[in-house]
Amino acid sequence: MKQLSIWPAPVPNGELRTSEAYEYVRHPMYSGVVLASVGFAVATGSPARLALSIAFAAFSSRNIDVEEQFLKDAYPGYEEYSEEVPYKMIPTIL
Repeated sequence: MKQLSIWPAPVPNGELRTSEAYEYVRHPMYSGVVLASVGFAVATGSPARLALSIAFAAFSSRNIDVEEQFLKDAYPGYEEYSEEVPYKMIPTIL
C-alpha cells in the first residue's frame, strides 16, 4: 500500500478516495482501530482499557484535524467531500 504513512500528509501523486468505507466516514482506518480497542475493552470488562480507548479516540480526532488541513490543501474537492461526509471516524458520533 503506497499511501500508508505515519506522517499526517498526503503522498505525492495520491488520489482522494471517496467510495466504499469513505462514503460513510472520512477516516475509516482510525474508525477500525478505535472500534476494535473499545470492543476489546468491553469484551474484557476493563475500565482502564476503555479509558485508554476513549483517550486514543480523542487523540485521533485531534490528529485528524491536522491531517485534514493537509488534505484540504492537496485536494481541491476535499472541502466538498467533508461536507458530504460529515463524520470523521464514527457515524452519528464523531
